[in-house]
Amino acid sequence: MDMVKVAFSADPQRQNWLYVKAATGSWHSCSRRRIRVAFNRAENLKQLAEWLGVSPMMVRRILTIAGIDFVRRLYSIYMSGNSCEHLAAQNGMKPATLSKLFKNKGFSVKRGRPYVQLPREQADQAWRCTGTVNSFARALNLHWKTAKNIHQEHALPKPSLKYRRFECYALEVRPP
Repeated sequence: MDMVKVAFSADPQRQNWLYVKAATGSWHSCSRRRIRVAFNRAENLKQLAEWLGVSPMMVRRILTIAGIDFVRRLYSIYMSGNSCEHLAAQNGMKPATLSKLFKNKGFSVKRGRPYVQLPREQADQAWRCTGTVNSFARALNLHWKTAKNIHQEHALPKPSLKYRRFECYALEVRPP
């Protein structure tokens, strides 16, 4: 298939076929089912674009017309720990475009990596071992501001120094 210029659905009642006009002026039809199967098999939008012979931007347009929610899949990958920059590069778009897609769907996006969700028990256990924000951050392999936010979010008290060393050795976390 040549570079695609136009994509649309001509039969909105049945919604089975998608029609694509190539740069040469020829028209191609593609079933929505085939597009969905290709989308589920592809690792990212860039790979899907290579398979279909179109640009990543046209893939986004085709998926939108086909009614496939690709933004939800990208957001789940983003929430698993990838940064917007890395995810956008993998899928053939700019980070601003990706964050705009997320915001249009109502998802929250912050710069850099997504906020770490830490269970209360794990945070409490690590805080009892460390006692300071910096050592808490080192134990969890986080930035100190993120560790401070987690500490404030869970309202963790400062542990007594008397039990801290014993608990740290029991939990296999080195004391500060």
